Amino acid sequence: MAITLFACTPENKPSQVGEPDSQLHDSQAPELVETGSLLPATTILPSGVLEIGSTEAPHTLLIFTEFHCGYCADFHREQLPRLIADYVDTKQLKLQIVPFVLRKYEHSTELAKAAYCATTQNKGLEVYKNLYDNQSYQSIELKAEAFNTCMASKQTIALLEEQKAWADELEVTLVPTFFLNGEKFVGLPYYADLRGRIENILDDLDS
Repeated sequence: MAITLFACTPENKPSQVGEPDSQLHDSQAPELVETGSLLPATTILPSGVLEIGSTEAPHTLLIFTEFHCGYCADFHREQLPRLIADYVDTKQLKLQIVPFVLRKYEHSTELAKAAYCATTQNKGLEVYKNLYDNQSYQSIELKAEAFNTCMASKQTIALLEEQKAWADELEVTLVPTFFLNGEKFVGLPYYADLRGRIENILDDLDS
């Protein structure tokens, strides 16, 4: 299956391969806001990874992301809500999200720490939205003392270093990078392509 590459690189601005299809900017796409129904369940794994959905879901989509990356923000705003509605809410798929620190961005490490520390207070989806929108977590209602302690903790830095070593082991160099049940693909896909990949693994499970 052909996947069009829209990715952010460690050294450069988002690669100018083209603009994502207009389908990715559908105003009818669901939003990650609470509108009378509960947001999907989130869990923080021992590795510091944010997991969205049921732990019993049979399939996993692992995502490496960065908060300055425009294509990562596009995925979070426009494709993540669709994935949640189509596959997470039905307990067919769980999502795991890992901030990937890019040294070219001055505040990349700080934002990755903020994402983790806010997630420990069950604010994962809320803080991720704010970090993509404006690279800020100041508007999130958090327990300040616990958050500041987490941000200053050597354990938090060690956790990010472990995640970086994991990413290196998986040969992650661009964001967003995805692993669907361990199968790697890189760059922002069209949603139809992403859905096709997921449907293929669901079909394999049924056959």
